[in-house]
Amino acid sequence: MADGSPLDALLAYAQSKAIELHAHVRAVHAEAEGYGLVSEQQLGAGEAVLRLPLGGTLSLASTLPPEVAPLLASLDPKHALALLLCITPGLDGWVKSWSPTPQGSWGFCDTPEWEALVEWNREVADRHAECTSSTAAAFDRKIAPFFAEHAQLGAVSLARFSWAVSMVDSRAARVGLFGQERLVLMPLVDLLNHRAAPSCSLGFEPDAGVGGQLVVRTWRTVDPGEQLTISYGAKSNDELISGYGFALASNPSERVALAVPISGEPSLLKQKCAMLPRGTTRENAAGTKEALVSFGWAETSDSGADEPKQVELPAEVWLVLRVAGAADMAEMFAAMSAAGDASEEEEEPPLGIAPAPLPTVSGPYPPSSTAAAWGLLLRACEAQQMAIVAMVLPVTPEAETGPANRAAAAAAAAAATARMELLGATIAAARTALAAGSVL
Repeated sequence: MADGSPLDALLAYAQSKAIELHAHVRAVHAEAEGYGLVSEQQLGAGEAVLRLPLGGTLSLASTLPPEVAPLLASLDPKHALALLLCITPGLDGWVKSWSPTPQGSWGFCDTPEWEALVEWNREVADRHAECTSSTAAAFDRKIAPFFAEHAQLGAVSLARFSWAVSMVDSRAARVGLFGQERLVLMPLVDLLNHRAAPSCSLGFEPDAGVGGQLVVRTWRTVDPGEQLTISYGAKSNDELISGYGFALASNPSERVALAVPISGEPSLLKQKCAMLPRGTTRENAAGTKEALVSFGWAETSDSGADEPKQVELPAEVWLVLRVAGAADMAEMFAAMSAAGDASEEEEEPPLGIAPAPLPTVSGPYPPSSTAAAWGLLLRACEAQQMAIVAMVLPVTPEAETGPANRAAAAAAAAAATARMELLGATIAAARTALAAGSVL
């Protein structure tokens, strides 16, 4: 490691803040994932690999500058922490290891591969639009007027604030501190990469050190040369792309949002839209009414990690599908009545689907209503598959393009793989159900 490198500066900064790194853990840089922490020898389960006093972190639990405390209190926690990052002096040694450009979807939105991500994955586009809109609104309505009124404090630009928001999204963790969950930025902890099955966990230990410490511990044996990882949470790929700039090709937390057409003559169509849950209907660009459904993989226990995945279709998905596809008022009211009866039952398990056995379909549903629901689901899944194939297959992560383009292309390819797996399992179950309609 050359003198003056970002890692040198970061380690020196960490030492100045009394942050303790395990003697046999080192910081490295890899082409695939950037910075990370690697064990140089075998580590046993429960070993502390990082200890951070609260004074070495940045959060709203810190002592806040009194002149900006009212402004920080008026912002939501993410924007407040981002602003604190912008105005806190003395962070150069730490921040030197960060990207100078925004991360996550902020870093992709100007690349050619961004279109491949958002044309079929509207969840990514919606998250990015909401984040950029709320960030601009916070800056225009609160931050810019405040600094204009308090010119002696200097200035914060929208570009700098947006960069800081992306850093909070990609680097801050939610930690329970003295009974309250806080967003916290932590040196060296922010080098730990994500795994669905990580080797380490992060927690606050109030009895450690003076005033408590944030501690990263192994929860299993870690082999020499193995990267130390944590879980960023059970996040779908649109969350991972938006916040961190990557996706998992096999993501156990992947979800899919589908738009299904709402059929019927005008009076029936109006009744359906009025009776569907708020927020589940919209009008598309062609002026057609659509209903939105969202579902993902069923949760599995750690011991069943090798078991075949099952798609989980919650009761509210069935409600929307049956109402949207109902042929008349009788079928629509039957769907609503059955949904009401189901909601009164305690701890009703969600409906999972797999090619065999077929799920039990409860409620006084005529065969035509059940078939219409499966048919709507099947066609919506097939339509999204076609959109993915059309948009993502031309993208080549190995192309000689800039780093942001390569990262966006890799994220698009991984997200497409995960989504095709989820859609494929749903399509298989729908086709099986429709072919065996007599048992439903």
